[in-house]
Amino acid sequence: MESWEYWYPKKEGTVEPELLTLERILKEKNLSKVLDFGCGAARHTLHLVRNGLKVHGFDGSASAVERATQVLRDEGLQADLRVHDMLKPLPYPSLFFDAVLATRVIHHTLIENIKRIVAEINRVLKKGGYVFIQVPEYGDHEWVLREASSTHKVLEPGTHAPLEGVEKGVPTTASPGKNC
Repeated sequence: MESWEYWYPKKEGTVEPELLTLERILKEKNLSKVLDFGCGAARHTLHLVRNGLKVHGFDGSASAVERATQVLRDEGLQADLRVHDMLKPLPYPSLFFDAVLATRVIHHTLIENIKRIVAEINRVLKKGGYVFIQVPEYGDHEWVLREASSTHKVLEPGTHAPLEGVEKGVPTTASPGKNC
């Protein structure tokens, strides 16, 4: 089982409420090309495609992309989904997307990597495009950085990784912003 397999069933069928605002804005402005950065099993991709948007997405999990592709196929829908490592340059042309959404994904690395990811998002986003990035609030992880040294390892200020469990070794950056 890939480390994120437990997560997808928990979120299937749910859509972040803020995404509905992004969808409305895109439709009002007659924009349609969206990148679902770290799409997982494609809960947001599926919602956006069902509502007429052209979605490209990627995830590092081959099983998640396979699952998402099958769900789309079962509904007779299409999206350009692929397996890709978020730490590598994005496989899309510059100024290609009207919007990029990244839901709880880009914080799972070190701060220097997050800076490169943001630069790549900026590269593929059209001028005046929209970005929806969701990361945990600092308070969600502050206790880990302060008190849970027996179960988590601090990798750098603001970044920790669990020492056990399904997310063992996966970095989580939850800086209050001064380093990002």
